[in-house]
Amino acid sequence: MVKRFKFRKRRLKMVKTPPFTAFVLIKIEGGLKETVRKIKKIPGVRCVDPVTGEYDLIVKLEAEREDEVKKRVDQMRSIESIKGTLTLSVRPPIPEVYTDVESKIREIVGETGSVEPKYGGYDITVLNESMFPWPTVFKLLWEYQFEIWVTEKEDKVVISCKSPFT
Repeated sequence: MVKRFKFRKRRLKMVKTPPFTAFVLIKIEGGLKETVRKIKKIPGVRCVDPVTGEYDLIVKLEAEREDEVKKRVDQMRSIESIKGTLTLSVRPPIPEVYTDVESKIREIVGETGSVEPKYGGYDITVLNESMFPWPTVFKLLWEYQFEIWVTEKEDKVVISCKSPFT
């Protein structure tokens, strides 16, 4: 008898997303200390440091939404001693093009299962159900957005998974 279950990764709306980050270069005329004090009062300002060169200050700014970054920069521009700004938005990291998922799965599964590559994915046969790292395996497969099927073959549980990108 073959039992089939299919799991798909769900995106939760309640997941905390990383903030939008920007660095703002600022030119000022006038008192440095007073300008820094005013900038530090703006919500989302994480750091204000003096720099050398064309600009006088660099500000690290974080906000929940991208439009909030613009709003905070506008607040900075409204400070009388600020004569110019240049905003540098931080982009999210580029995802790894290639990751050795198979080695990670093998490391997690250890002696409690076997891993066999199959059709752009893997068959993970559970050899010891009580010691098998179920949550860790599923978490890894979900992180890599694998489609997952759980079946039973010859009295062994088999987790079949395939990347939607292959």
